[in-house]
Amino acid sequence: MTFKRKMKKFGNKMISEHAKNPYYSKEAKAGARIKWPKIFIPIGSVAVIGLVLALVLPFSLNANNKNEYEKIYVNNIFEEDAIADIKFWDEKTIIEKYPTFIYNGTTYHVGGENVGLPVESKYVGDLIGDVIASGFDNFEGVLKNTNCTVYEILGVSKEAALLVRYIEDDHYYAYFNSNLSLSTIEDIYDKISPFNSLTFTFTYYVLKGESGDRYIRFDDFEDKYIYNMLLNSINLATLTNDDVIKGKKPSMFISYSSDNMGIKNALLGLSLYEDGYLVFTFSSRRYIYDVGVAAINQFKKFVLNNIKGYELIIKTTDNPA
Repeated sequence: MTFKRKMKKFGNKMISEHAKNPYYSKEAKAGARIKWPKIFIPIGSVAVIGLVLALVLPFSLNANNKNEYEKIYVNNIFEEDAIADIKFWDEKTIIEKYPTFIYNGTTYHVGGENVGLPVESKYVGDLIGDVIASGFDNFEGVLKNTNCTVYEILGVSKEAALLVRYIEDDHYYAYFNSNLSLSTIEDIYDKISPFNSLTFTFTYYVLKGESGDRYIRFDDFEDKYIYNMLLNSINLATLTNDDVIKGKKPSMFISYSSDNMGIKNALLGLSLYEDGYLVFTFSSRRYIYDVGVAAINQFKKFVLNNIKGYELIIKTTDNPA
C-alpha cells in the first residue's frame, strides 16, 4: 500500500471517529454550519465564570506549570550497555548462537536496542525459504552454521527485516538489514511501515538546569501527533553527513515498540535536536533529517503543555525513594 493510500485510510478513520460526535450532524458533514444547542446563562453568573477561567485557565493550558513535576525514583535513566559476558556455546540462546544470515546478497542480523523478543505467529508472512545462519564460538574459535527457515513479516518490507525460525526452537525472531537504505522520510513509511508496525510509546525531555540535566518522561500521547508534526514532510531527504549532529546532545528522545518485529521500547527511536534535526534509529543505524526548528519546537511545546510529565530521579543513598 502506498503512503498516500495509507494517509487516506488513516484520514478516513479519523473522520469516522469524529462522526460519532452527536453534534457532528449531516449538515456539518455536508459543509453546513453546525447548530450547537443554545445555553442560557444568567448575566450575574458571567462575572463569576470569567473570574474562575482567569484563575484556572493558565494552569490547565500548561500541564507542567513552572517545570514542576511529580518525581519517580529509578535505578537508572538510560539502560547502560552491559559488558557482554563471554558465554559457553551451550549457554547461549539460539539467536546468540546464530546472529546473522545472508539472503539474496544482503546480511541480516539480530542487534540494536531492545530487540530479540519472540514474534507471534500472527505476524508471519509469506515463506521465503531456507538459509544458513552463522555464529562464532568464542571458546572453540570456530564459525558455526545451522539451517533456518525465513519468512516475510506482515506490514514490513523484506528489505528492512525478516523472520527466522530454527528447527530446535518453536519461536520466530526478527533479523534486520544492517545496510537498509532510506532516501526520504517516505521510505520509513514504505519500508518499515510505522502505521502498521511501530508504536511510539513514551518520550524523554532533557530539561537543562544550573545543577545539571533533569530527565522528564511523558506517556500516553497518540502516534498521530508524531506523524503530523515531525514525519509529515515525506519528501525530505535523508542526510548523508552526520557531522551536523556531531558533538550535540538531543533535547528529546522518543521510544517505539513493534510487536511484529520483536522490539520493546527502543529508547532512541527518534532523537530531536534543538537546531531542527531529527534522527530515526532502526537496528543500530541512524537516519538524519532536517525537519526544521519550527517542527521541533511545535512538538516540544505540545508535549510540555498538554501531557503530564514525571521527573526521573536516580536512587542514591541521599535519595533512596
